[in-house]
Amino acid sequence: MPGVNSQGATRDELIDNLREALSEAIEMNREDARKAAGAAYEEVAIQP
Repeated sequence: MPGVNSQGATRDELIDNLREALSEAIEMNREDARKAAGAAYEEVAIQP
């Protein structure tokens, strides 16, 4: 995802940090989408 960057002392730490950064970026995008939709949206959980 563009804009998601991180660092870590080890490869495992880097991967953990990237996962956290990606999760935060997705949540910010989700919040922006909700604000843009206003009250005219319905949130539905999708289960596999």
